Amino acid sequence: MFSLDTMEFLEEAEKHERAMEIAYQYVMKQIDIEDLINFEDYLNTDLCYYLPFDPEEEDGRDYGTLDLLREYYENLEEYERCATLRDLISKISRIPKG
Repeated sequence: MFSLDTMEFLEEAEKHERAMEIAYQYVMKQIDIEDLINFEDYLNTDLCYYLPFDPEEEDGRDYGTLDLLREYYENLEEYERCATLRDLISKISRIPKG
């Protein structure tokens, strides 16, 4: 049987995993802000998660967010996603800052 601390850790890990998945989908433009608002589990406070960026203020396509996601998926050995994120990082790095 799991202790309360173990259960809390597992719940937090699940929230973190959900946040990374949603963040990936958002920065890859597979979902948009309306999708975020409409996710049923997003509205359930027990399952609430925090994205590594504020989707109301930014699109998450900055070096810090993309590299965080790349490292996360590298640790999970999801190399296709790593490559996709690496390519996006390279693309945004070439865009002149205005």
